[in-house]
Formats: sequence, structure tokens, C-alpha cells
Amino acid sequence: MILVCEPNCVGFEHAEVNAALIAAIRGAYPAEPITFAAETGQIGQVRARLEQHGIKEVVFQELSVQPRRRREILRLLPDLFLFYRFFAAASRTGSDRLLFCSILSPGLIAIKILMLFFRKIKVYLIPHNVLAQINGPPKRWYFIWPLILWFRPVMALMNSNRLRYLVLGEPIKKQLCLALPGVEKHLSVLDLPYFFVVPGDVREGGEKIVFGALGSGNLEKGIDLFFRAAAEVDGQTTRQKGKFTLIGHLAENKIRQVDRSKVVITSPDRPLAWEEYKKQAEGIDYAVFLYDQQAYRFRISAALFDAFSFGKPIIALRSQFFDHYFDLLGDIGYLCDSYDELKKTLIDILNNDSADRYRKQRENIIKGRQKIGIVHVAEQFKVAWEQQ
Repeated sequence: MILVCEPNCVGFEHAEVNAALIAAIRGAYPAEPITFAAETGQIGQVRARLEQHGIKEVVFQELSVQPRRRREILRLLPDLFLFYRFFAAASRTGSDRLLFCSILSPGLIAIKILMLFFRKIKVYLIPHNVLAQINGPPKRWYFIWPLILWFRPVMALMNSNRLRYLVLGEPIKKQLCLALPGVEKHLSVLDLPYFFVVPGDVREGGEKIVFGALGSGNLEKGIDLFFRAAAEVDGQTTRQKGKFTLIGHLAENKIRQVDRSKVVITSPDRPLAWEEYKKQAEGIDYAVFLYDQQAYRFRISAALFDAFSFGKPIIALRSQFFDHYFDLLGDIGYLCDSYDELKKTLIDILNNDSADRYRKQRENIIKGRQKIGIVHVAEQFKVAWEQQ
């Protein structure tokens, strides 16, 4: 039996990724029973996505998840009891492995303590955005408890051969090996588990070329630069006109003070439902990424995979993260070394007929998705799961 645990996320949070992960596990081990333990709303979301993709025979187990905003120091003891249940269940059923879909510092501390007592159980876990803490110490680091619960030392210390971190992409692994050389032997790579959709046809004869930013708008994603580019490109005389749109909501109040008059935002105050998000994303021509490089050293961008899913060529500021996927998939858009170069690229696209290259870029994306799709993730998972 493969016991998959989601100890942190509720409702739709990471539900798409968790469903795709279970699909990959099923692909890797078609005959192995799978149990998914999670909060009730998360189970409903994951079950629905699995049913859409014909993934059956998964047992669901409901559990109570602590509020995400609860202070980390207050999560430690409840996490210890919660994770003990997972270890005890694995031991009772004769399973020697546990997989955690997400982790926070208190949970990782609990796991490392419990592994001292359950010496036959191997643990695999997927760190998501918590890896961003490796960039620097927590706020109020001068207090003892935030420093004790800083994910960087928690991840670096007390690792064993029975513990593996499944990081989402080769670029993240490379950055972690540089930042924490001691954890390299405990790392395995999975590409982001993702259900790609069948992209629509190329938009023909539109009055404007549409540049879109996908996902929530915040400073780490460079949404302020996107607003700036929209205003500056709009002031240029070009052969075709451009349209700029944010397919998402404004995630930070300070962003609301920035001039965004040249950007269409259909839902500034709330996240879009998936069907509406999909509909609007299908309506863009290019996906634009102005990510802060430091913020995304250790994080994957699900929005990039959305662009791949909808077959949208990429215009992005260069980073190791984007370099990796351009090297892997080929000509899938434009990598720019600076904001000024990116703005020039936008203007060049509006001035030149790039239809043939645009079609080729889309073909490269759609063809290349098999290199990072569910079947490939299943192969990666099997290698990690059986690694000694």
C-alpha cells in the first residue's frame, strides 16, 4: 500500500497538483493500493479531478488539518500527534514508506523525531513554497522560536538515508545543492505533476496581440513591471496594437496603488474559478513572466505549466528556472536578459509578422510536454521511490 498524506492544504489548495501526483503514482504502480489522507474539502477536489481522468481505486481518509495561519510554534505538538498516526498506520499495515504532499517546519521536525522510533519506515516529502525560507532568516529572527523553526536548518539537520525530499524540478535541485550541500544525497527530482489540457487553435486575425500575466499578481511575480511595460508599450507607435491582461487577482494591497490603467483585470479582488481562468487564458497570445529571480530560486511556477497547457509561447526574464525549460523544450518563446530587452521584444512582436515562428513555438510546446507530463513524472517517481 502507498500511503499519501496531505497534512497542510485544504479545499482547492494544491488539489490539482495532488491529484496529478496520485495519477503519476498510479501510472508507476498500477496494481498497488493507494490511500490519500487529507482534509474533507481537499479530498472532494482531488476525487473530482481523478474521476475526470479515469483514475479509480483510491481510498480516501479524512483528517483534521490545522489552520494554515496558526503560529508555527503552536503547530508543533499537534503535528507530532497527527504524524504519529500516519507512522502508526504504515507500521500497522506493513507498509515501510510514507509520502507527504507538503511540509512545513513543525511537520518536518515531527517527522525527524518520529523516524527515531519507527526505524523501518522511509519518508518521502514534497516541499513547496516553504523552500523560499532558505533565501534568508525569518522575520523577528532575534527571537528564539522563529529561528528554531526556520526551514533552512530544519531541512539541513538530522537527515537520514530513509528520508528523501522530492523537489519540483531540476533547477530547484541545483539551487538547493548550492545552498545546502549536505542535503544533496537526500534529493530526488519530480517535474510538477500536472494535467495538461488540449490547447485551442491558434487565434487568427485578432485586432490586437494579447500579452497575459497568469496567476495572482504580486511583487515577487513582477506584476508592477508588467503594469509598467503595458503603459510604456502603449505609448509606442507599432504596426499592430497590443493588449495586456492579468488572468488572476491582485494578491497584495500595495499593488493597487500602482498605475494599472493599461492592463485589463477582470477579477481584481478574488481568484478566478478554474473554468473562467481557463477561458481567459485561452484568449491570450503570449504568457509574460517578470519574476523576481531570488524569490523563485527554490520555487516552481504553476503558471508556467498553465502556459504550456494552453500552448502559449513564453516571454520571460532569464533565470536558471526558465533556462531549464527553454533548453528542454526548444524554441518556446523569448528569454530576455533585462526589463528593457523584454520591453523591446514586446514592441518587436507588435511591429513584425511573427506568425510562422509563433506556430512553431506552439508546436514545440505541445510536442515537448511529453518530456514533463504525467507519464514522465511516473517514471521519476518510481526511480525515487525505489532508490536505496
